Amino acid sequence: MNIADCYNSMSQAIQWFYDKQITIRKKANTYDDVTGMYSRTGSDTITVNCNVQSLDTKIDLDEHGKLINAEYKIFCDSNSFIDDTCVVTYKDKDYKVVKITDWDYYYIVYIRAVV
Repeated sequence: MNIADCYNSMSQAIQWFYDKQITIRKKANTYDDVTGMYSRTGSDTITVNCNVQSLDTKIDLDEHGKLINAEYKIFCDSNSFIDDTCVVTYKDKDYKVVKITDWDYYYIVYIRAVV
């Protein structure tokens, strides 16, 4: 089995795990012809298939052994759109991204409610 076959089988294995959808919103850079400047107004939005799990901060640690202050962790395919400036909507509630762990072919995204 070569690397590509291994990646495809791993990717297919995790796909069945995706039983939820979330919306991810990021402010977009827009160009103003009058001022000749970019501004971060408006927003870009994507929908992501994923798995969402509640997070007990007393037992969930990051890869360095530090506690993660979050309510949920999301497992999803790697996507360059997702970063720590995004707002995640799950069950009609907005969450901010606390941490993203980037594995070979998927992300674990930790989120906490926007106050």
